[in-house]
Amino acid sequence: MVSVRKGKRSLPVSWRILKKKGGSNLKEQKELLTPVFALLKKYHIIVIGDGKFHSAKLGEGLKKKYHLF
Repeated sequence: MVSVRKGKRSLPVSWRILKKKGGSNLKEQKELLTPVFALLKKYHIIVIGDGKFHSAKLGEGLKKKYHLF
C-alpha cells in the first residue's frame, strides 16, 4: 500500500492485493510506486518501508530515476 500523509492523517492512494502468501518483492514494489511517483511528481516525496521493504535496491533505483536526495 502507498499512502499520502497530511499532518497526523494518512490516506491510501494505491495498493495491490497479492495472490500469494508473504510480502512483495522488489519488482512488485516498483510496479506499485511508479504510477504514484508520476502522479505526485510536483511534491516532495519521502519513502518509508517496513522490514520486508527492499529498501537498499529500491531506494537507489528511485534515487536515480526520480532524482531523489
